[in-house]
Amino acid sequence: MSTKNEAFITPAVMKWGRERARITQAKVAKKTGVATHIVVAWEGGDKRPTFPQAKKLAQALYLPFGYLFLTEPPADALPLQDFRTVGSVPAETSANLVDFVKEVIFKHRWL
Repeated sequence: MSTKNEAFITPAVMKWGRERARITQAKVAKKTGVATHIVVAWEGGDKRPTFPQAKKLAQALYLPFGYLFLTEPPADALPLQDFRTVGSVPAETSANLVDFVKEVIFKHRWL
């Protein structure tokens, strides 16, 4: 593979995105059209995807394409106080909830 076609994504950001989306490496492989061992190599930093593969990867992980090139995973906290608990343990926050709350806050500010 030629290096000029490689997308120099950050493996730690890819792993963070996959864990954030709560999907397996096998599911990422299926969504990007490559073998699972290739996804493992991308996440380990042993190989790099091409730009078209990186675009599919971003879609599979529900991330903006540019996030894959950050030097480290961004802070992805809920932008408001979360009072939800299960027993006495704070409830886990899904990526969908964080994205939804951010979108609502954006629309509220716009209005």
